[in-house]
Amino acid sequence: METQIRLLRSFGFSTVFAAVPGSYTMGTTPASWDDFNHNSGELGADEVITSSFPALGYWRELREITKSWILKRNAVHWSLAPAHFAIPSSRLIEILRKDDVALILANHVYTLPFAMKLRDAARADGKSIRVAVVTHDVQSHILLDRQASTPWSSSAPHEPALLRTELEWLEQADSLIHNSYQDHVFFSERLPSMPHHLMYPCMPKSGTPCPDQVLSRDLLFVGNNHSGNVASLKWYFDAVLPHFGSFPPRLTAIGNICEAIPALTNSLKDTSWLELIHEVDDLGPYYGSARAALGSTTSGRGISVKVIEAFAAGLPVVGTRMAFRGIPEGSLTKAGMIWADSARAFADLVRRAMQSELRDELRKAGDALYDEMFAPHLAADAFRKVIDQLQR
Repeated sequence: METQIRLLRSFGFSTVFAAVPGSYTMGTTPASWDDFNHNSGELGADEVITSSFPALGYWRELREITKSWILKRNAVHWSLAPAHFAIPSSRLIEILRKDDVALILANHVYTLPFAMKLRDAARADGKSIRVAVVTHDVQSHILLDRQASTPWSSSAPHEPALLRTELEWLEQADSLIHNSYQDHVFFSERLPSMPHHLMYPCMPKSGTPCPDQVLSRDLLFVGNNHSGNVASLKWYFDAVLPHFGSFPPRLTAIGNICEAIPALTNSLKDTSWLELIHEVDDLGPYYGSARAALGSTTSGRGISVKVIEAFAAGLPVVGTRMAFRGIPEGSLTKAGMIWADSARAFADLVRRAMQSELRDELRKAGDALYDEMFAPHLAADAFRKVIDQLQR
């Protein structure tokens, strides 16, 4: 969201970040906002305003759950509930009434119930405000992956119902912004009458790789401790690692993913090649001192931000096709990107990437993809087109 705020300000807009709860607990517990309030200055908005809601109480909760059960609501409805219950603050209402608000940018389908409240409040005063939504993947598919449940039903989620609910909310907006090629195609096919925009995540170029003779790390993996990253490393440790014999490449893992790695490697006799770093202030030196980024991705949605970060840092990526999800295959082929999906082929690709010739090829491919899709000026151009379309 920081990127959109920065771009809006560069276009001459004043920006207000309206924060809504991401969960029922966050909506009713003031202390749960502490981390957000502490870090909200990093958003770069002219003003940050939070809107929450009081605890519903036993009888109101019972009525809402009963109503949801009768109406056969699903996990998408449950994920939308915090924004549905959130009450716009008096400051937000004041801004809507007194200022010339040009756009409401809903950063996720789950914020849409709140965004619609703001649009309706403006309409009540005779103002017309356009709403754009950044979709951030197909959320119904993510809920399906998680087998998400609701307080009123323990039944397994049903994909058509989840997707139908997501689409019903998205089509209330005036424009949709997608962060990956596949999402753009998916939603364009299902909501053909709506304007769709493709705006890839962008990152500034960072760091300068070290000369080969001073590279101190082989592979680098940066990530959080979520199921996709855990599955990726499990496949690498279980299926790929045996193909290296007694001399696997050194792997440095950085981030919360380090919490999951001991359980994934407890059957290995030797892990001297493995370096775990739970937290760093600056990733630059690690990107600069590694031979390649490890993209042993086996599942995922949307687009991989850590792959884009590696491209921006000039670090070659050794990946599966899934590591480059969200990028059109034609762009990958044009750039000369190479990937491998079987364990044996992936191990061979890693070995070759430890040598300078293939590593240079992979770096050039990453540079080409960065220049075509992820450079900051491209995001600015794409977002400017969104604004122009909404202001017609």
